[in-house]
Order: sequence, then structure tokens, then C-alpha cells
Amino acid sequence: MMAPVPHPYPLSFAETWIASHRKCAAQGTDLTFAIWQGNRLIGSINIENRGDDTTGIGYWIGKEYWRNGYASEAVAAILSYAFDELGINLLLTDLFADNVASARVLERAGFTFLREKSGWSEARQETCPKCEYRLTQARWQAQKGLL
Repeated sequence: MMAPVPHPYPLSFAETWIASHRKCAAQGTDLTFAIWQGNRLIGSINIENRGDDTTGIGYWIGKEYWRNGYASEAVAAILSYAFDELGINLLLTDLFADNVASARVLERAGFTFLREKSGWSEARQETCPKCEYRLTQARWQAQKGLL
């Protein structure tokens, strides 16, 4: 379900991805955080400065940990960090149209559907339908006040 990730996932790809985090954080282009359950790495979530006055988020949770609320918890934490600590005003993210569970996570967090588009899937080796979602700081603050 992740556009740039091949399947099967080679160890060399993982090593390159992990090694890139420190450099990206120093350049201010990408902050990636591990998601832990006890002492097990179960996923990651990131904030990505896209360089065009938009900021994106992305996340993954290992399949064996799906349906346990980890994605919702991680998204809530990254939203708080992005809006309260970093002062970001707009977050955008997209997902494959068939990723219904992730769409529900985003919608529960306050994201609204913006538009349909398409994008390349490295794992599927094809262009696939995608949905783009957005969340403004103002909407998030208003929603937070209602909780």
C-alpha cells in the first residue's frame, strides 16, 4: 500500500531508507519516527516538507499489527507535533483508493477528501487510483476543542 516501496522488500532498500533519515532531518525535508509496541518496531510515520509550501504525512504499520489502533494513535501524535510544535498550517496525504482502512484512520483524525488522482505503485508495478486528503491547522484545532 506504499507507493515507493517494492515487493519483495530487499534488505538494501531498508538500509538505504534508514540511513537517509538523519540527512533528511538535518536538511528539514523529512522527519521520520519509529512506532514501537513494547520493544518491537511495528511501523513508522513521517512528516515530509514537499518544497512547494505543502507538508505531507505518511505512515505504515506492519500487517500483523493492523486493527489495533496503532495507526490512529500515531497519526494523532504526528498531528499534535506538526500543528502544535512545528506550526504547520496544512497537511496533505494520499493513499491508494483501495486502502479503505487508512482512509478511515485519516477521516477519524479530521482529514477531508480533496481529490482523486493516480500514482505509481512500485510493489504493483502499475499506475493506480489514489485519493488525496487534507487537514488544516484551524480544522484540527476546532476538532480538538470538541473532544
